[in-house]
Amino acid sequence: MKIIELLENIGKGINILSDSLSNLQSKFMESTLYKVVNTSIDCGIRILLPNFIEDEVIDLKNSIMENGLVKGIKEAVNSAIQFGKNIYGITTGKFNSVEQMQNIIDKSGTINTISSFLDEAIDTIKSMGIINSNVKTVLKSGKNAFLNNIKNNISDEFNNQKKYLNQVEKYAKQWNDAYIARDLEEMKDIFYQLESYIEKTMPLKETMKIYNEIKIIQEMIENNKEKFDLSQNEIELIEAFSN
Repeated sequence: MKIIELLENIGKGINILSDSLSNLQSKFMESTLYKVVNTSIDCGIRILLPNFIEDEVIDLKNSIMENGLVKGIKEAVNSAIQFGKNIYGITTGKFNSVEQMQNIIDKSGTINTISSFLDEAIDTIKSMGIINSNVKTVLKSGKNAFLNNIKNNISDEFNNQKKYLNQVEKYAKQWNDAYIARDLEEMKDIFYQLESYIEKTMPLKETMKIYNEIKIIQEMIENNKEKFDLSQNEIELIEAFSN
């Protein structure tokens, strides 16, 4: 495959990714909040209603999520993005760092939004006959247990994200060292590790740029009879396609 054909094929996927970065970050926020809220509600129910058996805990948690909190998560994410646009001037809707996203979620009233929708969900499932008045009272009186869990778990998740980004940077450096040494097998092994962290790391422009450059160079070498020497024209093309 000719170099320009290879770059065009890779570039199509990269351009799609670049164009949808704000959407990817929005989905990341939604999935992260969903995971955090889902786990926190499950844990809170077990604490507040210790006599509930496993199936009852799961059914109650699912009912709360489906009848208010899933909607609340979407509302919280939309509010956070709008907050970022209004306060921090993120007009494109794209976040530049984990710290920036964390700060916006902390200051945009995410916990208050979740709290309101949690109340709504508890009232709804009571009106549907899924829980009785006693269970409703227990859930409402223990609401802070849910919210504290959510707040703590959000913080933990962002701390994990910072660790993931450090791993991405570490593997990117290791890959570059292997590239300088012209060790393709080592490059492949490191790239596999890099991809595993990219998949669970918040998508950021600079991170994706580094990843795209590595991906392009590695595929070029693999598809060009393991040729490591790149022309100036090829280097410029890589720069153009990875940005």
